[in-house]
Formats: sequence, structure tokens, C-alpha cells
Amino acid sequence: MTGDHERPRSWWNIVALIATLGLTAVVAVVAVTRSDRVGPEAEGSPTATASPSPSPTAPGKLAGRGPYIVYATASGEVFAYDTAVKVWVAMGNVDAPSVRQHIRQPSSGLVAAFATEAGTVWRVDREGLARVALLPLSDPSTLEGGTVSRDGRRFAIATTGRDPELMIVNLGNGRTSALPRRTGSGNRYPEDTPLVPVGWSLGGSLVYQLPICSCPEETPGLYLYDLAAEQSTLVDATAREIVDRVAISPDGQEVVWGDGQSLRKLAAGRRSASVLRRIPRGRIFSNVRWSTDGASLLLAIASADPDGEDTTLELADPESGDQRREVTGIPEDGFSVALLPGRLIIVEAGVDAERRLLTFIDGRESVVAGEGSPVFLGWLR
Repeated sequence: MTGDHERPRSWWNIVALIATLGLTAVVAVVAVTRSDRVGPEAEGSPTATASPSPSPTAPGKLAGRGPYIVYATASGEVFAYDTAVKVWVAMGNVDAPSVRQHIRQPSSGLVAAFATEAGTVWRVDREGLARVALLPLSDPSTLEGGTVSRDGRRFAIATTGRDPELMIVNLGNGRTSALPRRTGSGNRYPEDTPLVPVGWSLGGSLVYQLPICSCPEETPGLYLYDLAAEQSTLVDATAREIVDRVAISPDGQEVVWGDGQSLRKLAAGRRSASVLRRIPRGRIFSNVRWSTDGASLLLAIASADPDGEDTTLELADPESGDQRREVTGIPEDGFSVALLPGRLIIVEAGVDAERRLLTFIDGRESVVAGEGSPVFLGWLR
């Protein structure tokens, strides 16, 4: 595919998904191309960092088996960790810490991309680290989230200031489209609440969005931005649901979320969500992840009491929601951020200066990074 807005892989893919999620015709907003600037390559020359065994690849390039876990430290260093041989490769330095992340759709593993607090967008693939674009905004502190399209060609991120907008960055040439938030007869934005992109449809024509708000009451709903129609619409089936504990299937065609004691699912071809599973009173689904190969869900089930510490994790069937096996060994302060093929669980544990990045397979822990406040940025095949 070529161009800034890729064509869908199948027309049914768009029609079925739009029909499924209850999109209605709305007044289009105008997309404004604000910057064609492409930044220089990564700063400095990447070098291999100290690791248990010598790196089998050239500095900054990845030729190992993988999969690789890509992360950044608070000082702006970016690393790729080869989970197969437990080797670290230093990819280079970026200009500032990465912006705050949110729940994201599993990426295809072709590329990892992120924005920094300086307002720049970076990409990492097996060829190395590169600066892609300088975002056209005056206050980078308003940036939040970020998610890569299934084909690895585009990156979506949001600004959350007085005039929130959705930005779409071409990861090949850096061209950035800023899509302002407009009111209209069909646009049903949450009042005074920004929307942050968390995933893409298979064909790349739709971007999933979640409302975020630092306020006493959470804002319900899941939203879809239609890049062709240039409009954002509430998914009708989620109008009364708090869906922050959400996972999107790797093909972008199904959504699963924890609604208190219920695990719900919305699939293409359906207008209403189905209940996959219910758990006893006093327990809630506190976290939901969908594996990058689509084969499993990772569910965290916690006490409904905010002071409760009894949390269990399990791998479940994405079709039925039924438990397949319990997951053990995850520390109490750990939070799962991804489930990779082979039951490889990526966990961020601790906060701020105490944060560390871990992997788990069948209860066996491996420390990816234990200093520098590491932040998970994505994975590479």
C-alpha cells in the first residue's frame, strides 16, 4: 500500500465493522496536514550494552531470533531485549522520556513507535532506531497514548489540551495529519473528555479511542474514528459501559472488556455485546490483554474492595472466556502490559525510580531491566 491513508484490505471489513459498532452518518470534519517534516536519524551511534552474553548482532541492528522487547529508560536510552538468548542491544538515545502510555491493541511486531515529551515521534524496527517526525503542536505535555497500525506504516496519538485532536503520523515519511475535534449532528464526543487512540481496524480505516479523564467519575464508552469519513462516533453497545479494561483482537475485529463482574465481547456482524463469563460478587475483572497471536486472553481478577490485594491471573479462551490455566509468579506490584506468542507475559512492576520490566513464562521470571525506570514501548518479531 502507498500514500498517507492506506486502502482497506476488504470492503466487507469496513462495512461489517461499521455496521457492528453502530456508526451513523455525521458531518465530516476537515483533516489538516500540518507538517511534512522528517527528523534526522537517531542521535549518536548505538552500541551494544553489557549483557549476560555478547550481542550476536551489529550495534543498533537486530538479527537475532527474537522476539525482542523494546523499552526506554528515563534518561532516554532505548534498548531491544532478545528474549530467546537474553541479550540486550542498545538502539540509541531519544530526546526525552516517552509520553504516557495507555492500553493498546497488540501490534503485529513489525515496528514499535512512540512519541516523547519533546513532541517527536520515533520508530524502532530490526534496522534500528530513527526519529520520524516533529509533531505540529505548541505544548507537547498534552500528548498521550500512541498505537501503531497493523501494517506498521502509521502511528496514532492524541493531544488532550483545550482543543484535543487525533494525530496520524506516516512512519515512512513523517507526514502528520492533525484531525481536530468538531461537533456535529453525528459526532457524539464525551463532554470535556479527550479521546486517546488505543488500536486500529484490520484495514486501517478505523481507529479505536478511549475517553480519559482525571476526574472522580470515569467516562463510559468506546469510540471509533473513521479516517475516510473523518468523524468520531460512540460505539452504541458501550454507551453505558466503562471500558478502560479493554482488549482488542489482533485483527481489530473484536473487542473484549471487563465490566465489573462480567467479561463482555463485541464482534463484527453484531450490534450488541455478549457476556462471555461472569465471576462471583466481590470480584472484578481488573485487567484484560489479548495475545498478539490471537490465541489467548490474559485476565486479572481482583477484589472489588480497593484495599484488597487478592489478585489472580489466568489465561483464558478468547471465544468462551473460560479459564485454561492459572498464571503464577507475577509480583503483587506487577501489571501486565502484553502477552506475546508462547505465553510470554511482559510485566511492569513498581513505580517511578523503583520500576522494573520483567518477563514470565509458566511462572519463570526473567528481569529485562531493573534500573532506569524502564517503560515498555512494544515488541519486534
